[in-house]
Amino acid sequence: MNNKRVAVRAGCLFADCDNAELGEMALVCRELAAECVSREANRVLVVANGCDPEGHLALRNAFTTMLLAGIPAGFRLALITDVPRVRALFADLERDLRVLNVSARAFGDEAEAVEWLRQAAASQPGRDERASRRQA
Repeated sequence: MNNKRVAVRAGCLFADCDNAELGEMALVCRELAAECVSREANRVLVVANGCDPEGHLALRNAFTTMLLAGIPAGFRLALITDVPRVRALFADLERDLRVLNVSARAFGDEAEAVEWLRQAAASQPGRDERASRRQA
């Protein structure tokens, strides 16, 4: 990924938090929030295998920032992790986001997560061309 941990991949904004220590995960999540807002991204994939479980706080902070800035309709967040504690904590984030009508799901497999994110894009008719170009 050319040492860049946030990039567009498979039509989604992708954040690579694999094996990230707490400080590094916080940096990646801040970059993710900034990219989401600037691109008006509506599909986000976070891969957090082997990461520090406390990194979930950085992810929550990133999504708080994005929600305050405004997220596009149909926004979806997919998380892939092999860290049981991160998966358990992400369940709380899923519940909190659901109250705000934001779809979030944890996955064990990247292909399954990308497919779920792509289904969201296919089910959003009527998006204007300019917004489509900005989307990740």
